[in-house]
Amino acid sequence: MTTPGQPLQDPAEAFALLAAWDAQSKDQVARARAVGAAVESVRVTEWSPGREVAVTLDHAGLLVDVEFTERALAASPLSLGLTITSTVRRATARLLVDVEEAVTAAVGADDPLGRSAVQHYRTSLLAASGAGERSAR
Repeated sequence: MTTPGQPLQDPAEAFALLAAWDAQSKDQVARARAVGAAVESVRVTEWSPGREVAVTLDHAGLLVDVEFTERALAASPLSLGLTITSTVRRATARLLVDVEEAVTAAVGADDPLGRSAVQHYRTSLLAASGAGERSAR
């Protein structure tokens, strides 16, 4: 057996090492695909507390639907705008939780790739939504 830093002398040992690397890379690709599919499957719909408005965000945090009820018609434009904004913020917070749960279900809570992906997702989504700027003030 060769120790780290020494050149491989035995061809069988070299082939075994290459086979292990190949298996490891295939496992990482499969886990990365599972994480990607888990994230992309998440979609969140959140209602305002007074049920005037429902907003739907896709996995990227983009607003893909807004539903207004009769109650929304009675609100002033300013009030309605504030309601939509606060509902989108709550939906974004729920999206973060739902994505983490989906990734955990796909690859497990202890998977380093899953944890890294969730952290990157959280940082990116908060930066894109401006939440990071608001919390820094």
